[in-house]
Amino acid sequence: MIRNLASDDAALPAVLTLIHDAFADVPDSPAATLTPAGLADKIAQGPALVVEQNGAPVACVFARPSRDVPGALYFGTLAVASTARRHGLARRLVEALDTHAKTEGFSGLTLETWAGHDHLIRLYDALGFDLSPGTGETVIMTRLFGSTRPRRFSQADNPDPLMTLIRESFAYMEGLIDPPSSMTRLTPDSIRAHLATGEIWIIGPATAPEACVFLTPDTPALYLGKLAVTSRARNRGLARALVTHAATRARTLGFDRLRLQSRIELTENHATFRHLGFTKTAATAHPGYSRATSITFEKRL
Repeated sequence: MIRNLASDDAALPAVLTLIHDAFADVPDSPAATLTPAGLADKIAQGPALVVEQNGAPVACVFARPSRDVPGALYFGTLAVASTARRHGLARRLVEALDTHAKTEGFSGLTLETWAGHDHLIRLYDALGFDLSPGTGETVIMTRLFGSTRPRRFSQADNPDPLMTLIRESFAYMEGLIDPPSSMTRLTPDSIRAHLATGEIWIIGPATAPEACVFLTPDTPALYLGKLAVTSRARNRGLARALVTHAATRARTLGFDRLRLQSRIELTENHATFRHLGFTKTAATAHPGYSRATSITFEKRL
């Protein structure tokens, strides 16, 4: 049975023991040394669920509004007793949180886990969570209730909302990179021209796209350009979803790698591309510049 935990719940000592036992092999986790006061704080922040069998707690999870993914419900300290594993209790708890989040108007669920916990990452991936970079030792996984499936932009779609997305996403580069971004030369006609020789994929409706990428054949690679995510949709794994889709398109079209370029000044972007599996292959200069202005990254497929 799944039920809510209360701050004065008689089961709290047993729940605390359950958490300590479940996280004993992760000594760096705060859950391994959670105190009664810390447990009470978790219960106060949002829904706290426990699964009981024969009156004893065998699994639990705690949630609160996310601080990293606007509008989402964050959950953590998901613990399952060793004697109750492989019975789908973690999945049942996530499903219960999913129902709560939808009822209360949250945009989705999100969590943070250790980067080395491949079995947990596989579990959440199977539950539909998208992986995003975290803080180095951790990764963020998010499942929003809207679709993150890319769709192909067509000649029939209005290019104006797409241009708005790209301009907003690239606006921070103004004054930071030299020479200016090619985004400044983007027009409805140039978008339509690209569709004649390449592909554009978006996430979200064409009338208000949340992310996009331009794909161009560049034998033996498929070139990625204008990879952009609107500010309201960041930390949802949309860039990763588009790169993953680009890899699928590359294989379908007979290419053995992905290629992209990033301006020399955008070091945070370089770190993101490395996290997505790209490696630096070259540094190039725009015409008229004696110094390197761009870095070329590739990802072998």
